[in-house]
Amino acid sequence: MKKQKILFVLLVFTVLLALAAFPVRAEEYNGLQYRVSTKHGALIIEKYTGTDTEIVIPSSIAGKKVQELDDYAFNECNGLTSVTLPDTVDTIGKYAFNLCSSLKHVNIPSGVRTIQEGTFINCENLESITIPDTVTSIGIDAFWNCAKLMEIRIPDSVTDIDRYAFCGCSGLTRLEIPDSVTSLCGDDPLVGADTFRGCRNLKSIRLPKKITVIGYGMFQNCTSLTSINIPEGVTHIGSYAFDGCDNLSSMLIPESIVSISESAFGSGASLKTIYGKTGSMAESLARHKGWAFFDSSAWKEDMAACRLTITNGNLTYTGQPLQCAFTVTNADGPLVENRDYTVTYANNINAGTATLTVTGMGGYTGTLSGNFTIKKAEQTVKASLSATVVQIGQTLQITAEGKGAVSYRSDSPAIAAVNAQGVVTGLSPGTAAITVSAAGDGNYNPADTTVTVTVMAERENTSPGNDEGDSTGTSSGNGAEDNTGTSSGNGTEGNTGTSSGIAQKQTQTITVSSKTVAYKSKPFSLKAKASGDGKLTYKSSNTKVAAVSSAGKVTVKNYGQTTITVKAAANENYLAATRKITVKVVPKTPALKKAVSPGKKKLSASWGKDKTVDGYQMYLCLKKDFKKGTYERTYKKSSGSMTLTGLKSKKTYYIKLRSYKKVGTKKYYSAWSKIKKVKIK
Repeated sequence: MKKQKILFVLLVFTVLLALAAFPVRAEEYNGLQYRVSTKHGALIIEKYTGTDTEIVIPSSIAGKKVQELDDYAFNECNGLTSVTLPDTVDTIGKYAFNLCSSLKHVNIPSGVRTIQEGTFINCENLESITIPDTVTSIGIDAFWNCAKLMEIRIPDSVTDIDRYAFCGCSGLTRLEIPDSVTSLCGDDPLVGADTFRGCRNLKSIRLPKKITVIGYGMFQNCTSLTSINIPEGVTHIGSYAFDGCDNLSSMLIPESIVSISESAFGSGASLKTIYGKTGSMAESLARHKGWAFFDSSAWKEDMAACRLTITNGNLTYTGQPLQCAFTVTNADGPLVENRDYTVTYANNINAGTATLTVTGMGGYTGTLSGNFTIKKAEQTVKASLSATVVQIGQTLQITAEGKGAVSYRSDSPAIAAVNAQGVVTGLSPGTAAITVSAAGDGNYNPADTTVTVTVMAERENTSPGNDEGDSTGTSSGNGAEDNTGTSSGNGTEGNTGTSSGIAQKQTQTITVSSKTVAYKSKPFSLKAKASGDGKLTYKSSNTKVAAVSSAGKVTVKNYGQTTITVKAAANENYLAATRKITVKVVPKTPALKKAVSPGKKKLSASWGKDKTVDGYQMYLCLKKDFKKGTYERTYKKSSGSMTLTGLKSKKTYYIKLRSYKKVGTKKYYSAWSKIKKVKIK
């Protein structure tokens, strides 16, 4: 019996071992494989196996919070272009987006504290990314070979940037590293740093004041770098730190430097001038290399190290030179025009791209340039008729004024035809609308207007006067009833004769207005009215956008624009008439639910998502009228919230939102949401 118990225990133990040998199978949701963390009970996204190019990871799956991305979670997902992470994620694993070669957009949630080793390595199409104020360190290879990353803001919460972090980021043109950063590679100048190696378009970089080492190969092959200010406190410059910097012509070396590697500057072929304190290592280096030496008091900061921000980059042609609003800042704050720099403009009259150039003066040298857009102006087409009524076979002339070539089009060519010179010929009784179009030119957009022509028929009578009867008598005055002869006056009832007068019907007008309505609006009536009570008929040019019934009731079908032609039939006293209106179907006005300041220099907003739209446009401004200094940003349809950083503390910002739907090449915008105001912490 005892032996049987021992065998039973051994059997149970063997079964448990066998079960433990089988790995726990990950659950899956829309291509996202996940598991429950044994540490905190939330979900960890292990792997993505789907095929969508744009994905939005939900904040919870099966009732559990999504909190982490595992190491290599999206490894080699080459088709991904956009990933939206929920605010619940606070950990992004090592090499999470490794070799996501098509990835253009991804957000880092505000709970993330570390950008780990290789997180975005080889994301060669990543165009922009916002690092939240919660991040304290950027790991080895974090953005290695992100070749299209043109600008990145490093918040002042970051204290450490590790080796190779931005190596191969050839699209970067400028970089400001906050003074909170104490290390760019560790403290050993012999360690391979290569932090910015191969950033060949980097023209300027501001180094933090607390670093002590410029490490091995840190700026190697930064071929566009022209000058650099090494901050006081740096003691060592390692080997090959500036090797291959072919355009580096001047450098400010602080008094704190105690050692510079012989190979720090490579061949040093372009470096010609060193600034520093007399008697310092800087002067010794200059003498040894045969370079010019100047006291540091003569150093001028390169404008390339400053930031030019154009705040209203969309102006409209006026025929006069236009100037945009802008600011120039460096690490210490804004620069002052005519003290620190002068301004010139080029190509700033005509529509197109204008250039603003800032040239340093005083303690600054070099130039900064930026572009802004001058949009084409709207134009008003003027058109007049030599007459509004024409008989069949007769003509009238349209005189038109507009920018660009003018053309003409009749909506009823069987009633009235128009040629390229604006000559209208009456062909049959009725009313025709003639559209006069101006094609626009380099400074004006196309536009059109409409004129209405009435064509009348001639009724022939034998009386040379006005015949209202059947006169057959002769009279030199007024022919009375039952007279016979030829009347040369006014024939009355009962006379028979022939008249060459024309039966004049009155012109009929239609009263109806164009409409802009929200998608999924209830059917509505056009409420059209004809002054002559002619029977009304309706026709939509695009029934896929909106259909119209015989009673003038419009049913919305889809986004876009349609032209509805309203016609009033001729009757005994009135001519036929035509009127055209547009019905535009736009998105529903989004509800801006919340706008708050969750932390220092931050603003967060959320809104109700509309699955039928293509995206959202947000305006942010320090002024409630949004007329100056407006910050604009667009968000994809999958977005329902956003967080902005780097705003001005203690300032009140105003925010509004609208949605848009793209139909063909045209965007249809909703009305703006209600404005909310937020005081930034």
